[in-house]
Amino acid sequence: MAKGSFTELIGVDNVWFILSVLSEPKWVRVGFTASSGWMIPTDADGKLQAGYRMQDGPYITVAVRLQRTGSTITASSTGHLADEIVGTVPMEAMPSGWPLNSIPFVWRTSWSIGGGFLGPLTGNLVLTDLHPNASITAGDQMQMQLTYPA
Repeated sequence: MAKGSFTELIGVDNVWFILSVLSEPKWVRVGFTASSGWMIPTDADGKLQAGYRMQDGPYITVAVRLQRTGSTITASSTGHLADEIVGTVPMEAMPSGWPLNSIPFVWRTSWSIGGGFLGPLTGNLVLTDLHPNASITAGDQMQMQLTYPA
């Protein structure tokens, strides 16, 4: 059972029900870092626009918004990017014993979408592709969200 949940056994005359209620999981907004050329913006309350949380299952959901502060990144005519590490996720949010060397995700900007992966051994968020010939310029924001087993 996930943190913040409770289970109650209720019943009468040999008819029993298990009632399981989850409280809303809390987002953890610390431990994220942006790589050089990127920043993690804050919301109106001054909190990072990045977080992770444990969910029943158990699963981990990671959501991150990043803003480009460095030079322009342009995809090739096939959409390929040189692997671009844009930030890191706290190691507490990494799955233990993940059998592969990456957890793929899709990310988006206001203008385009692309793919990337989370490195479960490093916590690195890596961009790998974008629409052909598309660019990410200073000031552009991108967002990604991924969920995986804990």
